[in-house]
Amino acid sequence: MIGLEPVEVPEHLKAIRAWFKIAPGQELHLLAGRTFPVTNNDPNLAHFSWTVADADPIEAYLKTQKLPYLRQQRFDGAWQIYIADPDGYYIELNEPKVPWRYLLNNKDLSGWDTYLGPPFPPNSNNTDGIPPIGLNKDDKAVFSIVTEDGQKALRISGEHFGGISTTEEFENYHLQLQFKWGKLKWAHPRANEKG
Repeated sequence: MIGLEPVEVPEHLKAIRAWFKIAPGQELHLLAGRTFPVTNNDPNLAHFSWTVADADPIEAYLKTQKLPYLRQQRFDGAWQIYIADPDGYYIELNEPKVPWRYLLNNKDLSGWDTYLGPPFPPNSNNTDGIPPIGLNKDDKAVFSIVTEDGQKALRISGEHFGGISTTEEFENYHLQLQFKWGKLKWAHPRANEKG
């Protein structure tokens, strides 16, 4: 269920044991045939804990399987999900708090690439055959750093169609942002359309 890699168990022990790799040089051995009662069933006492990248899909899976769990946010911001194994022993799945990283330097667009598509010809929406303005060629400051509501912000004027992207690659991330629609419309090609 939680994706541990099985380890080969000797043939004469397969009926009563299952082994799993949990870290380099570390294994978890599950033994069948327990006869004594579980007494340590409090998640605040001793328990196994695994670090996970993202608690959200794990919680979603537990819900689809209708499995009981406890999710809470620890004092330091880490997310914890507690589940019990079939014998009642608690396992913690821990998503550590990851500090947010601000992607703008509040001065310029260092660390970003801009790209502008072909300019629209006067009185036409057809850009066929017109070359794009291109990569990091933004003479009209379609993308710029400005002060808005007392804070530095990335402004996108909308004068040309284009895009902006970080020069650094990211994966498995949460993007958090605030946005505000401007009131300015360019005469062409969206003068009479939504912003």
